[in-house]
Amino acid sequence: MVTQALSKGTKYQIIDGKLYRQKDCHFPARCAGIEHYLKSLSPKLPNMELAINTRDWPQVNREWGHKAAPVFSFSKTKEYYDIMYPTWSFW
Repeated sequence: MVTQALSKGTKYQIIDGKLYRQKDCHFPARCAGIEHYLKSLSPKLPNMELAINTRDWPQVNREWGHKAAPVFSFSKTKEYYDIMYPTWSFW
């Protein structure tokens, strides 16, 4: 499930309180905004991997036969499994 999610977004890891991101990012400015907030939270979080969608549209469509995968997105409709999070640009 996590492998499928990672194919739909940018991979982030929190390991021993430090934040890591895969080298490639579809929208670098969006990744920078995400990292701004995750860096302050990462010391308080357990070790984990996250898939965060930085594109303009959700990624895991229910109607196209995609299995549910934990992809965080700032846009969502009922046709998608994506987990909505507030976009950093409006904070």
